Amino acid sequence: MRAMPGMSGLIEFYDGRKPLFEHYGIEDEIDSLSSPRVALPSGGWITIEATEALTAIDVNSGSYIEAVGLEETSLKVNLEAAEAIGRQLRLRGIGGLIVIDFIHLSEAENIARLLDALKVATAKGRVPSQILGMSSSAWSR
Repeated sequence: MRAMPGMSGLIEFYDGRKPLFEHYGIEDEIDSLSSPRVALPSGGWITIEATEALTAIDVNSGSYIEAVGLEETSLKVNLEAAEAIGRQLRLRGIGGLIVIDFIHLSEAENIARLLDALKVATAKGRVPSQILGMSSSAWSR
């Protein structure tokens, strides 16, 4: 604590029986960073593919189907994906141009909710983000 006395409130002694990284699942997190596919809680997933020009992220619902309808299913999976995307961008150190193919939404209020969730998720990172919104073709399908 002599080197960084301001950090003393943030540091605690771990005396568990399991190795520290195993206890907190850190090794699993590190391993998952090399996989392009990231699972979502609902059973859907995102796929992250990086090229020299940009990073493409595709959102898939997988087997998840909301009982109330397609729009609600899409919104739920997309909101989970927005949070996961923000986290993965931070963990993987991804920047530059990022294109995300969310599952189609029809209702303007749901699109606004999704974009707000993406803004919140990306704001947690150190690098400022600019979110340009959905392409016009997403509105006209």
